[in-house]
Amino acid sequence: MKTELDQQLVSKYPNLFKHYGGNTLLIFGIECGDGWYSLIDTLCGAIQGEVNWVNRLWPELNFSCSAVQVKEKYGCLRFYYEFFYTSDLAADDMKKLDASMDRISGMAIMTEAISKTTCENCGVECTQGEGMYARAECNACETLRRDAYDSTHSA
Repeated sequence: MKTELDQQLVSKYPNLFKHYGGNTLLIFGIECGDGWYSLIDTLCGAIQGEVNWVNRLWPELNFSCSAVQVKEKYGCLRFYYEFFYTSDLAADDMKKLDASMDRISGMAIMTEAISKTTCENCGVECTQGEGMYARAECNACETLRRDAYDSTHSA
């Protein structure tokens, strides 16, 4: 992803990307094409909304979710994250917190599934290729990529 798009996400969701460029795999930035920007933006907004809701219920928790790595793998988006909180909860409240963490996990899984049918380069709807080197790529972007490869590898 272009650096300026990375920076937009980091600026918009500073708590979620607090480790950006630091001592995590986010040192490499967001490792996917620009076409998934809106998917990542929507996911981050939903995660931040859930985190805000939990912190309104239990401010003493200081609950947070931090991205650890965001990348393309096997033709779909992977959004790796971790949770932090600072105090214990009663059993009933812990079930509610677990449900919130499950919702965040579900959001990430759903976004990964949607990415399989969204062109990683331009964001239009597409079908994912098959095999080990599958890509979520529309026909136009696939043609551009292949033509660029052919022009640099021809005799």
